[in-house]
This record gives sequence, C-alpha cells and structure tokens, in this order.
Amino acid sequence: MAETIGARLERFQGVGPGFDLLRVVLASGVVVWHCFPLTTGNARLIDATPLWFLVNVFVPMFFVVSGFLVTASAHRVSLVPYLLNRVARIVPALFVVVTLSALVIGPW
Repeated sequence: MAETIGARLERFQGVGPGFDLLRVVLASGVVVWHCFPLTTGNARLIDATPLWFLVNVFVPMFFVVSGFLVTASAHRVSLVPYLLNRVARIVPALFVVVTLSALVIGPW
C-alpha cells in the first residue's frame, strides 16, 4: 500500500525527502546564473540560449523551497528555539557582510 504524505514526513522527522537536494540544485543554478554575465561579459547572452526559461525560474523556485523548509522548521519546534536557530543562522553571515562592507569595501 502506498505510504501517505503524513507517514513519510513522520518517518523523516518532518523533513520532506528530496528538498535538500532540490535546494542545492536550485542554489547552484542561482550561482551559475549570477556568474554567467561575469564570465562572458554579456548579461543578456544567456537569453539567447535554451536555458533562458530555467534561468528565470531558479531564484523564485529557490525562495519557494526555502520558504517550505523554514516553515516546516517553525512547525517542528517551539517559538524560542526556532528564533534562536534563525538568529544563529543569520547573524554570523550578517556580521561578516557588514564588517567587510565597512572595513574593506567602504575604504577601497
């Protein structure tokens, strides 16, 4: 008998199987999409390739999948641990970006 979605989510502790792989593939697509104009020198060159459709949906799809994963995380744990987990993920990268912007890129 086919396994229900609820049973599958319980078996994987609330995380839908395949979401991590999909997120990595989409993130890689976003990186390639952003690097293409830098390496070719032409930001519109990719529009002439058969990949134009995929390129224009990588970012929205990445945000949708990320939203599903963040929402699932919010449903799995209570409010305080969820907020602490979000802060632990965001603040270190924010600190690095602000520091580099203020101390390296700004003076340069």
